[in-house]
Amino acid sequence: MPKAGFYDHKLTYQYTNEKSQDQLVETAIMEFPVALKYKSARRGNIRMYVVGGLTPSFELSGKNDVQSNTANLSVKKNDLTADAGVGFDLYFPLFKFSPELRFSRGLLNIIGDDSSVFKDPLTRLNTNTVQVYLIFQ
Repeated sequence: MPKAGFYDHKLTYQYTNEKSQDQLVETAIMEFPVALKYKSARRGNIRMYVVGGLTPSFELSGKNDVQSNTANLSVKKNDLTADAGVGFDLYFPLFKFSPELRFSRGLLNIIGDDSSVFKDPLTRLNTNTVQVYLIFQ
């Protein structure tokens, strides 16, 4: 099922004189997860499951560049993450409740091609998320 995500991408630069500078980008992203779910046998009113798959995502809006006073750090608009998670199906008389914890690790390097003082020290930038799903059926 497609989903919309609203993310804050935060980069913190630590300088040798112990100063730090934060860069923040807010984006709206459309995600299309493709996942497989393996469920255990139901025991009473509980069933455990694991889920895993891939999620391609595309930026819908927001700034594509991290803005600073001197230069920009460009980031790509597309991303691909590998997802893994665990959850439980809890059966009640009128509905099923499924809490789930899912971890995502970015597979693509999302640093843009433009050279800047903020890009040059970086070799890789990827998306890492922890998501909590509360599903009522």
